[in-house]
Amino acid sequence: MGEVAEKRGYPSGEGRALRPTERYHYEGETERGFFQRVYDMVVQIPYGKVATYGQIALYLGHPRAARTVGWALHALPEGTEIPWHRVINSQGRVSTSCLTHSADLQRAMLEEEGIVFDERGFVDLALHRWEGPEGGGQIDGPEGPGWGSSLFG
Repeated sequence: MGEVAEKRGYPSGEGRALRPTERYHYEGETERGFFQRVYDMVVQIPYGKVATYGQIALYLGHPRAARTVGWALHALPEGTEIPWHRVINSQGRVSTSCLTHSADLQRAMLEEEGIVFDERGFVDLALHRWEGPEGGGQIDGPEGPGWGSSLFG
């Protein structure tokens, strides 16, 4: 893999405290907690595809939890195998404000996977958006399998 792949995690020696929201539970949430469910979903995003924070929240049954999805990804430890870089904002842009890695790193990691940015820094979501978990739509939610899949088709 390229030089960017070696920089996948956070700079060595720079740890960070987890946010108290790591254990945040939405009503009806399982014991595993929302952050773990975010990780379980994000790890499914295939190489060369992206998802939005809101898309992940929707698939998890909490469409207003996009910001919490961001907090969950920010709380990942250095050197994680979770492909955090594949989650971008709803406009198709990298929107990290993290001090431990730059938006340029995230963009470079996506470009290494074949994601194309236009001259303004936008990803064509119609081309690169992940279609969601097998079967599409929300998982483990009140509306049943497939809910929400038409929003991204």
